[in-house]
Amino acid sequence: MNAILSSLLFLGSALAAPASVELTAEELSCRNASRAILSWNIIDFDFHSSYTFSTPSHQIAGGYVNFTLENAALEYRPVCAASSSQLQDFFYGNVVYDCQVPPAPRATRPRSASTAPRGGARQPDVGLRGRRRQVHGEGRDYL
Repeated sequence: MNAILSSLLFLGSALAAPASVELTAEELSCRNASRAILSWNIIDFDFHSSYTFSTPSHQIAGGYVNFTLENAALEYRPVCAASSSQLQDFFYGNVVYDCQVPPAPRATRPRSASTAPRGGARQPDVGLRGRRRQVHGEGRDYL
């Protein structure tokens, strides 16, 4: 009796498991290209800051950063910028970077997977499909 009950329970969970899904050619191409997204490179990095003291104890300061993101799997490069007046270090993990990307048809088309390096990492959901997107930065670096 226990064997029959166990078999029925196993059969029920096997039937509830999702069937394998076949991907379209477009989905396969996108998935293969996304494997190339192992890392993002920051190029054309520009940082500058300004410190003004109206009195010895009153400081007004601001920092500005501009950079370009680069990835072998994409045929476009998002250009990002941010500003901060947060003392003492301007850029913490709470700064939102405003990134400019091309219009949607170009921004969603990855480069050919054959030109990209091999790797097993999956594409992060970066959401670069419109004209403007925001990228949240984490961490801190000293220049």
